[in-house]
Amino acid sequence: MKTNSFPNLEDLDQTVQLPALPLLEVRDLPSFMLPSFGSHFNTLMAEFMDSMKDMKWVLVNSFYELESEIVDSMTDLKPMIPIGPLVSPFLLGANEDETLDGKNLDLWKSDEYCMEWLDKQARSSVVYISFGSLFKSSENQVQSIATALKNRGVSFLWVIRPKESGENVDVLQGMIKEGQGVVIEWGPQERILSHEAISCFVTHCGWNSTMEAVVTGVPVVAYPSWIDQLMDARLLVDVFGIGVRMMNDEGDGELKVTEVERCIQAVTEGPTAADMRKRATELKHAARLAMAPGGSSARNRDSFISDITTITWLRT
Repeated sequence: MKTNSFPNLEDLDQTVQLPALPLLEVRDLPSFMLPSFGSHFNTLMAEFMDSMKDMKWVLVNSFYELESEIVDSMTDLKPMIPIGPLVSPFLLGANEDETLDGKNLDLWKSDEYCMEWLDKQARSSVVYISFGSLFKSSENQVQSIATALKNRGVSFLWVIRPKESGENVDVLQGMIKEGQGVVIEWGPQERILSHEAISCFVTHCGWNSTMEAVVTGVPVVAYPSWIDQLMDARLLVDVFGIGVRMMNDEGDGELKVTEVERCIQAVTEGPTAADMRKRATELKHAARLAMAPGGSSARNRDSFISDITTITWLRT
């Protein structure tokens, strides 16, 4: 598939067609590509892309079955080698107690008590909300999401950083006291997403979270803000087909209660919710097969190891 002329990045409404993707607007592109992100970072990214011509291998944290058309479209430019999804082995079927020797790679200490709370919840009854390690929720965002959860009577597990952002929101504190939900500052996300109580994932769409949602088969409410998250959201919603996009109001730029309610309803009980869950389950199984012996990512990994071993042997 041919692409059209690359757009003027100053015009956020201009469109661009890329292989295997829906028609995009400039605003959908990774924010580091835009002039508003700053010339220094733009230069750094341009130099990085130029250096790719000298690279022999470009390994990517994905799997062929998830993005086959996209991977194939890169063949003539620079072949991509999917070796993922790179997640904890227990998400791919290994025994959790035997992986990482009981340790984890979290940036901060997790609030483990949330797992005990999840164990007491009904299957597919809890909305999990986390916007990653860098995003700081505004009081308006917390207020709107909390009010939507209360209106719909939905149980929730919510990561809020910093936790103080939610302490002044009365509706949220009231629900916590009533036992409707739990707020933590950081949690064991892979274990949370793989818990049977989770019904959907309200996410910022960072790539690690995107892969974890795919591997655990959890539908998403996509709420991206910057860098690659905007493109990841388009993939989750329009290519992978496992979620809906949550948008700020076009007028004042704030997140509205009605929008949050619309999205939660759409992925949990709306007319397309069953299709999203089915597709999410299919991708979960495909991810496991890709990493299993003989799977597409396993073969790519083994081929890469063989190549570098051969090169090392020839140089010694």
